[in-house]
Amino acid sequence: MVKYAPYLAVALFGSFLVAACTSPAPSSGLTETTGNDRTWQTVATTENSAEVPADWWTTFEDAELTAAVEASLVDNFDLQAAAMRVEAVSAQLRMVAGDRLPKLNAGLDLSRSRSNVIGLPFPGAPDVLPITNNRHNLGLNLSWELDLWGRLAAQEKTAVASLEASQADWQAARLSLAGQAAKVYLQLVEANQQLLLTQELLAILDSQLEHLRLRFQQGTAADAMLQAQAAVESAQKNVLAATQRRNALERQQALLQGGYPQISNPAEWRDLPALPQAVPSGLPATLVQRRPDLAASAAQLRAARFQSQAADAALYPALSLTAAGGTSSNELADLLNGDFKVWSLGASLTAPLFHGGSLHAQADAAEASANASGLAFVQQVLRAFAEVEIALDSEQLLAQQLHSQQSAHSILQERANRATTRFAGGVGMAESVYQTRSALVQSQSNLHATQLLLLLNRIDLYLALGGGFHTAN
Repeated sequence: MVKYAPYLAVALFGSFLVAACTSPAPSSGLTETTGNDRTWQTVATTENSAEVPADWWTTFEDAELTAAVEASLVDNFDLQAAAMRVEAVSAQLRMVAGDRLPKLNAGLDLSRSRSNVIGLPFPGAPDVLPITNNRHNLGLNLSWELDLWGRLAAQEKTAVASLEASQADWQAARLSLAGQAAKVYLQLVEANQQLLLTQELLAILDSQLEHLRLRFQQGTAADAMLQAQAAVESAQKNVLAATQRRNALERQQALLQGGYPQISNPAEWRDLPALPQAVPSGLPATLVQRRPDLAASAAQLRAARFQSQAADAALYPALSLTAAGGTSSNELADLLNGDFKVWSLGASLTAPLFHGGSLHAQADAAEASANASGLAFVQQVLRAFAEVEIALDSEQLLAQQLHSQQSAHSILQERANRATTRFAGGVGMAESVYQTRSALVQSQSNLHATQLLLLLNRIDLYLALGGGFHTAN
């Protein structure tokens, strides 16, 4: 089954996998994969749309959000570490590329030795004759492996694809960090709103409890006062929980920006930004090629294919050429004298005969790994399509939910105004005023929560599309 896995993938996605293995970029393959006429099943409900730039966070038109995202992109240490990993892979590419070139080494050998000759066969000779010998060598050694079967070329292409994957991983890390920073900022704004609303609700419930205490002293409203006390205690817990959430988000924001996770700003009211203009309704599915994680996966697939080619080439003989030249003499002063020159030329052919099946197993493993990478990439493309479809669908549903909540909030606002007017005129009851005001605060809290979900979902959509997109001309 594994042997025929690439053909199954090709049948599913056209000729994409072959193109991904041979081309430096996945764009042409993705065009064949998705089709030029393919559009999202879920489309925007509004015709008012605009193109989104690569710095998509600016479309929210919130200066503080933009500053938070860009500070994270500059100062975050994880992103800086990812950039360093790209440099490391780039150095590895230069190292692998050097293996295809001839290697030249210079050598200087200086030696002095003493040996003893014992029992010379002539009269009068000493029992032990010491002999001192000097040896000086200066030379150059050249070696070059001829890439007859493309093994070294395949290894270099593997390194190139690995570098492309590393660069795409950095871009993916940058996109993910921008998304995190934008989400944390929006959540912090909403957390400030929720904290202030819970404090406002607590003040309303405290006022209601004080009113009921006065009535209890007059012998009425005992049960109502106990319920009000329980409501106040619950509201106090909500204030503490909202404070904890708000503080945690501010610490998280500082951490994303490469700073110490501390609380620096008190809770203040800020409005959430408006939702940017809608995604163009005729968006082609080919725009998913802008996603850096897919670019990294495609590069890893190419690397696996080239690694498989290198493993296959290792089954064939290797031819190397060697050459050496220099001088050799007993005297150091003679090293630059051409009369003492020495040289040699050679060639070696090494063919693998028996390795216990390890070379064939290595080639089979590389092929299976490449097949697995191809199937994993196909699934990742489908998953990317699903992420966009889910985000588009969720935006429509959340927009409808927000519209319903806004209508209900308007009705509650009118009821609260009427209850206040009647009570001021001596007609209504104080309990009605407190209840409608409490309901109004809770409704406003729900509105902000839904607005946040809608904004976070839009960020998910931008991330699913690779951080920005352009409509076809």
